[in-house]
Amino acid sequence: MIEGTVRSVSYTMLGDAIPSTIMEVAVIRSRGTAPDLIRVYESGGLIPVSDLPESDRNKLTAVDGKPMPTNAVFDHLGAGAAPHPRVGDVVVLFLHRFSGPGVEGLAFAGIDATYTRFTKVADGSYVRAGKDDGVDQVLNEAQLATALRVS
Repeated sequence: MIEGTVRSVSYTMLGDAIPSTIMEVAVIRSRGTAPDLIRVYESGGLIPVSDLPESDRNKLTAVDGKPMPTNAVFDHLGAGAAPHPRVGDVVVLFLHRFSGPGVEGLAFAGIDATYTRFTKVADGSYVRAGKDDGVDQVLNEAQLATALRVS
């Protein structure tokens, strides 16, 4: 578990055409030892339609109901349906080591698609957008501090 600042965001396709987001996160504090900068993979991302397998491209339609042009960008929100991270976001991440086809170096991924990433908001709390029920999950500073101390 770490708290950190998103330094970069990029998108890629992993394995058998899984749209993914790659975040480089500067660690502010962590539960246990963590490198100063970590690479985190998250399902979902902004992917050029031309990069999708043809079978997937054929399933997509544009707003007007016509086939999606190959020069368009497909916004895949992934299993958790959270908004994509942005550079500068301060986040709390619940992580595990991650490896697989297309994954480079020491990498991490969320422990659960729904509750992996909480983003700091104006009141100082961390919010994870509601998945199925539309209810936001909130983590306050006291809860975060306690979780970081638990061994």
